[in-house]
Order: sequence, then structure tokens, then C-alpha cells
Amino acid sequence: MARLIAARLLQALAIVLLVVTTCFIVIRVAPGDPFAQQLQDEGTSNEVRERLQRAFGYDRSIPEQYLRFVANTARGELGWSHQRGQPVRVLLARALPTTMLLMGTALLLGLTVGVIAGAWQGWARESRLARITDRLGLLITSVPEFLLALLLLLGPALAWRWFPVNGAQSIV
Repeated sequence: MARLIAARLLQALAIVLLVVTTCFIVIRVAPGDPFAQQLQDEGTSNEVRERLQRAFGYDRSIPEQYLRFVANTARGELGWSHQRGQPVRVLLARALPTTMLLMGTALLLGLTVGVIAGAWQGWARESRLARITDRLGLLITSVPEFLLALLLLLGPALAWRWFPVNGAQSIV
């Protein structure tokens, strides 16, 4: 049992390291400059750009940047958002309550509707309406989630204005 737990922990560590490495590579090969928005002024000298690159460690070698990236990620330091001028950790902490509310509501609604629909279909399994809802459920689950989300935005959100699509708003 201990051997199985150790093997699973090693697998989890390998996956986390793979994800962190993939993130590092994607960030480094992405086109553009992290300081492009801050330094939009034509008169900005290369000295200012070099000073910013030194301050954030972009002037170091790629292996050194990678090790620093892994170490910072392990400590929960997710870096600096050059676009927003704040630590990424702060931005994520600010978005977390709204995200959890949205996820919790979706989970509760999905669970409630799923249990009720499943119980009803089991009870009325021979009816024509149960067969139709069964096929409809299969059709909905076969549509990719991103496409289904866009379709739901087009109908209830944009056409019928049931809820806002431009972000969460406090009602208090």
C-alpha cells in the first residue's frame, strides 16, 4: 500500500513538473515583449527596457530562468502581471470568489436537474417523452462544452437578457 501511494505521489509530481515546464515554454516562445504595453512611447530608450529586463530576470540564461520559475511556482509565487501591474497571485485571489460562486451554482444546478431527470426517466422509462429527453440529453452531452457555452450566451444572455455577459456585478 505504501509503495502504491509513493508511486502515485511520484506520478503527481511528474505531472506537476510537466505542467510547469509546459507553461514556462509557452510563455517563452509566445510572440511579443512583456514590456510592450508599458513602453509604448516611441521615445523610450533601450536602457529603460534593459533595466526592466534585469529587474524581472529576463536577462538571465534560459536554464536559470527555468529553475527560478520552478522554485517560485513551488512557493506559490506566480509572477507579475505586466499588463495589470500587480502580482498574479493577487489577481487570482480577487477572481476566486466569483469563480467559486459560478462553479458552485453550476454544480448545484447540474446535480439537481440531473438527479431529477434521471429519476423521472427511470420511473417513466417506457413513455415517449422519456425517450425524447434521453436522446436530447445524449445530444447535449455530445456537444463540446465551449460550443454549448457560446450557444447559451447567444440565447438566454444576449437575445433574452436573462443575465449579464460582460462580467459579474454586485447586487448589493
